[in-house]
Amino acid sequence: MSECARALSNLDELSLAGTQLTSADGLKDLRKLRTLDLSNCRNLTSVDGLKELSNLDELSLAGTQLTSADGLKDLRKLRALDLSNCRNLTSVDGLKELKNLRTLYLSKNQFPTEATNELRKQLPQMEITYQ
Repeated sequence: MSECARALSNLDELSLAGTQLTSADGLKDLRKLRTLDLSNCRNLTSVDGLKELSNLDELSLAGTQLTSADGLKDLRKLRALDLSNCRNLTSVDGLKELKNLRTLYLSKNQFPTEATNELRKQLPQMEITYQ
């Protein structure tokens, strides 16, 4: 492993906010990441590549083109998640497994009330914020 790759593998915080990122697949080896900001990556539609990032504590996907949160279901340590302004988001079923999730930001979404009510039942410790 090169020195550069080794240094990157030790990152615990990364912001790629506002970049032209289209896929999270290239991040899968950054397993020590605790905080990741992918907000306003307007071409990002899938987060399946994040499933290996089991140490993530905070994640912002605000303003992305994400359609489903199913790719987040393995992020068991996640405590704060920002899905604000993800206007194409139609499913948050993957979040039901995130028992440590405490704060979920959902402002500016066209998300069905029934789905958020079901999520509240599954994760009663979680606060959903719409601001």
